[in-house]
Amino acid sequence: MVNKINELCEKYYDKIVEIRHQLHMYPEVGYEEHNTSKLVYNELKNLNLDVKNNVAKTGVIALLKGKYPGKTILLRADMDALRVNEETNLEFKSKIPGIMHACGHDGHTASLLVRLMD
Repeated sequence: MVNKINELCEKYYDKIVEIRHQLHMYPEVGYEEHNTSKLVYNELKNLNLDVKNNVAKTGVIALLKGKYPGKTILLRADMDALRVNEETNLEFKSKIPGIMHACGHDGHTASLLVRLMD
């Protein structure tokens, strides 16, 4: 199992980083994640999933059906950022003054999106 996880991490590393950096540079606070929602929606649609947007204002949900009937599992990632000014020199630092992903939600969202790709 560990080998499979490592293999998937290597396979999708660049895509996870790309999505995370995009989300990190353009953070949006709760219920104002319009561009973030659009990115998530488009990524999920590209996977040919049944996707709904504008859930509870800016939420996005998708249904991934398995091969067999049975129980359902929910996977969730927060997308909102915080009203905090980013004081770093990272090349992908927030471009929105006073708002940043200081909470890691950009990484959670990117990781879950890419995990669904396999």
